[in-house]
Amino acid sequence: MRRGFTLLELLLAIAVTAVVAWLAAAALAPAVQGWRTLAETRTAEERLLLAGMLLRRDVRLAIPGGRQVAPLVVENDSRGARQLDRLAILAATDEFPEPARITWRVDEDTGELVRTSRGLLHGEGAAIEMRFGRVESFSVRVLGEDGRWQENWGAAGAPVAWPQLVEVEVRAAGGVRRWIAPLLVERLL
Repeated sequence: MRRGFTLLELLLAIAVTAVVAWLAAAALAPAVQGWRTLAETRTAEERLLLAGMLLRRDVRLAIPGGRQVAPLVVENDSRGARQLDRLAILAATDEFPEPARITWRVDEDTGELVRTSRGLLHGEGAAIEMRFGRVESFSVRVLGEDGRWQENWGAAGAPVAWPQLVEVEVRAAGGVRRWIAPLLVERLL
């Protein structure tokens, strides 16, 4: 009576187990990759959702700046299909005890949407920066009191006036997001 396995039977069992494991791994690889892609897409969507909420809040908290500091500045920077505009807002946020200059832009080195806030009395070193992931384009325009959309606003030397609405369009891998935020002050400064 024989007890145990021969070396040939053992090698054959190991080979069959390896083939079954390889087939299982090959069958599960697309599912794992799909899970990773879904997680990355969800994270990117959540970042842009947060960016939209913060941007609308920043516009809602805009305050008059007087003659030296414009409350809202839009600088248009179109480069073919890409727009890398810059939006600067003077706002009373909870980040600093004094009014803050909040800037939204695309970091041209990384392609990320960036929000930078800096208290007016804190100088250059005390900035808070948030990054919201890669975007293809960031465009801003404002609706003036005359009912026309303008891509530049608050330039140096121009009369300081409040627009009625701010519209921001962000193009990212997942599609286009458009945020519209009203300004609550409707008067010349």
